Order: sequence, then C-alpha cells, then structure tokens
Amino acid sequence: MRNVSDQTSVMDEIVKLEQWKQIRKFMSAGFFVTESLNHFAHLSSLVTLMETVKTDELLSLKERFVASSTRLYFDFKYNKFVDGQRLVEVFGPLMNGKREWEFDAADGLGKVKISVWVPNKSIKIEHMINLLDLPDLAMSNVLGYLDLNAILTLRKVNRGLRAFVDEEKPDFKIKILSIWLEPDNVSLRFFIDEKNPIRIEYWKKGDTTSVSWRRTQIVNLDIMKACANDLEIILKNQKSISKEIGVSFNIPEFQRRADANEYKALLIQRTEPFLADLKRILGSRNHKIQTRLLRMDVIDQFQMMAVLPYLCPETLRVMSLRSSGHVPGHTLKMDEIVKLEQWKRIQKFMSQGFYITESLNHFAHLSSLGHALMKTVKTDELLLLKEIVIASSTPKYFHFNYCEFVDEERLVEVFGPPMNGEKEWQFDAADGRGKVKFNVWHNGGMANLLDLPDLVMSYLLGYLDFNALLTLRKVNRALREFVDEKKPDFKIKTLYILLRPNKVRVSFYFDENDPIRVEYYGKVGDPTSVSCRRRKIVNIDVMKACTNDLEIILKNQKSISKEIGVFFYLQHYKKKSWNDEYDARLKQRTEPFLADFKRILGSRNHKIQTKLLRMDVIDQCQVMAVFPCLCPKTLRDMTLRVLRKVPGQTLEMDQIVKLEQWKRIQRFLSEGFRITEPLHYFAHLSSLNTYMETVSTDELFMLKERFVASSTPLCFNLKFEWFLNGERLEEVFGRLLTREVAWEFDAADGQGKVKIIASGCESIRIEHVRSVL
Repeated sequence: MRNVSDQTSVMDEIVKLEQWKQIRKFMSAGFFVTESLNHFAHLSSLVTLMETVKTDELLSLKERFVASSTRLYFDFKYNKFVDGQRLVEVFGPLMNGKREWEFDAADGLGKVKISVWVPNKSIKIEHMINLLDLPDLAMSNVLGYLDLNAILTLRKVNRGLRAFVDEEKPDFKIKILSIWLEPDNVSLRFFIDEKNPIRIEYWKKGDTTSVSWRRTQIVNLDIMKACANDLEIILKNQKSISKEIGVSFNIPEFQRRADANEYKALLIQRTEPFLADLKRILGSRNHKIQTRLLRMDVIDQFQMMAVLPYLCPETLRVMSLRSSGHVPGHTLKMDEIVKLEQWKRIQKFMSQGFYITESLNHFAHLSSLGHALMKTVKTDELLLLKEIVIASSTPKYFHFNYCEFVDEERLVEVFGPPMNGEKEWQFDAADGRGKVKFNVWHNGGMANLLDLPDLVMSYLLGYLDFNALLTLRKVNRALREFVDEKKPDFKIKTLYILLRPNKVRVSFYFDENDPIRVEYYGKVGDPTSVSCRRRKIVNIDVMKACTNDLEIILKNQKSISKEIGVFFYLQHYKKKSWNDEYDARLKQRTEPFLADFKRILGSRNHKIQTKLLRMDVIDQCQVMAVFPCLCPKTLRDMTLRVLRKVPGQTLEMDQIVKLEQWKRIQRFLSEGFRITEPLHYFAHLSSLNTYMETVSTDELFMLKERFVASSTPLCFNLKFEWFLNGERLEEVFGRLLTREVAWEFDAADGQGKVKIIASGCESIRIEHVRSVL
C-alpha cells in the first residue's frame, strides 16, 4: 500500500459550498484533511484522517452529540493532537483509567461516548441509543418485529433487557414444536416459517450436558433439566396458534426386553421426569397454549395427561397417538382423557399400536377417526354413529379395527338386510344431499389387487405415497415383485442420512414439514433394532440394515429432490490426540457405509436428481462416493463441512473439480478447512463462500473481468491463508477509493457495479450488484 504519512488534502473551497453543508456522511482515505473539525460538525457520520485535532473542537462535537436525538458516529485518525493535555480538564476524570468519557444525551434516551487512543492516534465519538431508555410502547413495538433468534439474542445482552423481554413476553410465533427424547440426548425443533427449523441438541456427557445450536457449550445440569429450562423460556412467550406440537420417545435398548412390564417400567422411569417438568411449564402459563395438532408417543394415558389439559380447547382440532411400547395386545385406557374439554372439542383422532378400551360412544363427536384399534365394538354403538352421521351436514369418516365384536349377530336386526350379500349398508343423509355408507369386513373377504389389470394397477400406484407403497410391498411376494418392476416414484423432497457410532438415522421429507424418520440402532457385531412406526430386530450389522432399505427406496426415486445430506456425528473420536488415529477411526466407521451408498447410487439407470448436496467430509474420497452419481443437469448447490476442526486443515479437490457435476453447480459453501485448488476452478460459480490456501492478484483480476462481463448478480466471499503479489493490487486495479482496500467498476452492460473489498490480510469480498432503477 502507498505510504500516506505525509500526504494532505486542502478542502477550504469545498467546505464553503452549499452542497457540503447538506451532506450527512463523509468518508475519505489516503490523505490527511487540513481543515478544522468544526467544518464536519453538521455530519451524522465521519470516517477520515485529520491533520490536527484540538480539545475545543472535540468539546464542540460533544455538545452537538449530546443535543442530538438521532444516532451519530465519528471515527477518525489524526496526525497531531495540539492540546491533548487539556482533555481531563475539559471532559473530567478518565473512565476505568482509559481516555474514555461518557455523557447522557439531552433527551435521556441515549449515551454519548468519547474514546481517544493515543498509540494509534485515533478518536471515536458516538451517540448510542440504549434500548432500555426507549419508552415501553416503542420497545414493545420493536419486539413485535423480532423473530425467535433475535429475541433470544436480545435477552443475553444484559440483565435489564432480559428482565424487559421476560416481562413483555413477546410472541415467539412458533409454527411447529417437536420434542424427541432418546437415551442420551434430547432434540428440540422449532419451525418458525415451516421450512427451516431451529434444532437444539442436548447430549449427556457424564454428569453434565452438551448443548448444541450454532455452537456447543457444556452446562452443569442433567440433560432433561437443561432441556426443560430452555423450553420454559420459549413456551412462556408463545401466544400465536401453532400448527403442531409433537412429543416422541425413541429408547431402542429397552425394546430388547422380553418382559413387557419391565419394558414399561423402564420407559416410564426414563420419561416421567421430563414430562413432569413439561407439565409444570405448560401449567405455569397464564393462558393455555394454542395448537391445532398434538402428536404424542404414549405408554399409558399418564403421558397424555401431562400435556393435553394445558392445551387450548378452542384451537385443538387433531390428535395423533402412537404406542411407545410396540407390545402385542397393548391396551390404552382413556377414561381420564375423554372427560376433558379438549377431547370433546377435537375433530380428528388417529392412533397406532394399541387397543382402545373406551366405548365408541366417546368418539361419536369426531368428524374423522382414522385407523384406530378398538378393544370391543357393539351394534348399539354403531347405531349411534349411524344416527349422528345421518344427521350431519358435513362429511364424516370412521375407519377402525376391532378385537371383539360383542353382538355381531344383531347387525341385520338393527340395520336391515345388507347390500350385495356383503356386510355393507347405505342410508340417505337427513338433508337429502348425501349418503351414509358403512362396511364391516372380515380379512377373508378382500379382493386381490393382483387380479386387477396391469394398467389399472400402474394407475393406482401413481396415487400412492411413500408409506403406502412400502406397505404394499410387504403384503406378499407377488405385490413386492410388481412394485419393484414398476418402480413408482417415491417423490422424496429431502433425504438426510446421519451416522453416529452405534446408530444411523435416515429422514425422508415428502412435504418439507413432517419427515418419516427411520432409526437403525446397534453395536458392531450385534443385531440391529430398526424403528419407524414400529420396531423390529434384524440379524445384520447396523450399517448394512440401513443400506438395504436405502437401496429399495433410492432405486425408485425419479423426481427432483430439493436436497440430499450425508452427515457424521462421531463425537467420542474427537477426544483422540493424534489426528492420524482420529482420521483412521473415522474412515473405518464411514467407509463401509459410503461404499454401499456409492454402489446403490451407481446401480441406478439414471443419475439421481437433486438441487443441493450437503456433506461432512474428511477428504475428497467421501465426496467422490456420492458426487459423481448425481445428475449434473439438476445439481446447483454444494456445501461441505469438515468433520474435525484442526488448525491448518486442508482439502484437496483435484478429482472433484474435473467432474461435470462441479462444472454445472452455481453455488459452493465450505466450512472448517482450506482449499488447495487454484481459484480459477471456482470462477464459473455465481456464489462462493470458502477458505482458500492462496489467492493471487492475477486470480482476483480474472474474477473481476468475469464479474464485469456478467449480466446477473454474483458474490464471492473468500478467506485466505496467503495473498500472493499483494503489492501489485493498485497497479492492476487502480487507486484505492476509500480508507479501506476497495475498488469499484461499472458492469459491461452499464446496469450494475462490481465491488472488490479486502478486509485486513485475511478476506476478500467481490460482488456484482445490479442497479435497482
């Protein structure tokens, strides 16, 4: 850079102009201004170099800042401070032994702070507005515009703001809350916009808990207590109506218990403390929490009674219960639940994995009863349902299985002769505008789907979702072969694969909100517990169990996915002190899975279509197991994250950058490592955020030429370890515009600007910004 120690600029004619007196912000770099600071006092923002500064000039600025009701900011360096010894005389004693002074603003809504740094010859004066000095009404309005992240950040600023936020209770506007309990961890997911969740993970680490969200911290609390403390802060501020609240339990090691009673006791012991805290949190609110849907895993109605009574009956419309036990013949009493106002107001109920012991009469108010298992059914209960449905002016649907039909012989007596010789009856609705139809089936009376013509069957497959197709495959070998031959599209929007030491989690998103999650749990050499809606034990390795299922699913994927993500969470390996040993163990755990995954993707007739690939990596071999098997015509984004954070870690990409997939992507993001490939391999991108081993002036010039020629916005954010030929920057790009290392150029089509900004000796931003007008 040019030495500016002696360069000055005279502005005596400029400061006389009306235009000067009207400007509000002034920035300069590369020279010292010789005019008095008084000529700059009308500005709201000043960044410059002053030849001389005097104490009286600072006093004048201080008075102007104190009188202002808006934020002001002056930051300038100086060559000479004429009478710096008068600072204490004029401004009073130093603060904390530093040349800093602070004054109240005249309107009482802010502070004016003056800081003088003698070693760097710099001065900063700023008018800061304290949020707590704003009127309560203004602060309440500000909170109304903040989202969950911003409000939680605001609480951490200081005790005063935390007290104000807690008193105001701003609405966190949570759309979906999902709580997932596992043996050694709890996962909280908050959907604010129904697409991108905030996920907080709590992991047991001895007697402490590791809490992970954006960054990881250790808290000296039990895992359940740490989670409950955070839930209390968040739920007490929820006012708007949520779409869904879900509480799920996944405790696979208990599934191996042969004794159902022992299993139930262990499950209750694991979940009761958390549910007691959740009940206390919900019960402490002034108003019942509003949600439209409640999903829960249950062992008995105790779990439901910890949550359901504290939900607003005016908004709750749907309830879905799933058995946590998966024990044959499991029953659920609901005698306390059916007495609640919340139960009497819901419209839809679904259950899975247990028999319900209550009478059907308690379900007669519903508009939909889906796939419930009733312990007993009586003809008089069906008669009541029939009368209610006939009288209704809106559609109703009841579908349930039963264990025992107490008086089935009375059906003909009560309902009359059945239709078509089957146990099927049809009646006119009371308003004459509809039909009421009900059927009683026995398993032996169902038609065989394979008797339908192939064209009809193919047509039906097109209407089935992922769950229905997988269920159909399990009916018999003939249907499985038919489905596998037709390869119906599973229409997976997002696929996440998460590998942990003794577990694999696969999540499929079809509507971007509610995933199907399959868990594979087991130590090396042991059988594997596979959990989706029910649990079973398979006598194969955990990784092999997962890849077997992935092969079935991925060979049928035809439509374009939004995202595929492959992540590794092998926390205990990070305790190793030797990087080579860490890498060896990490590869040993991940390579067999990736080899199978590569085989699955490579066996397809067509490359799998996705718009985004996200991966955790050790080196490029992990990427090369997946990346070449993706369709280059659809892939647009790639994100790579390093598995171990070791200073100076690099990533070679020499094989990756040769692929057609790489040449077609538009955006690339990397985190945790330095890239060793030259920058020209990235020049085709429209967006780049990465850390380069080296950047040179010639590479930067090459990017500038490409950005100038572009007719669309482009943005590169580059960190670098070494900048080569930095002394040639001004020779290549021209004289600096500001005090920063920055240049600006017109786009070739005249419709935009190309800006290059270097921050210190570690990062560069280059962007093409299109003109608004």
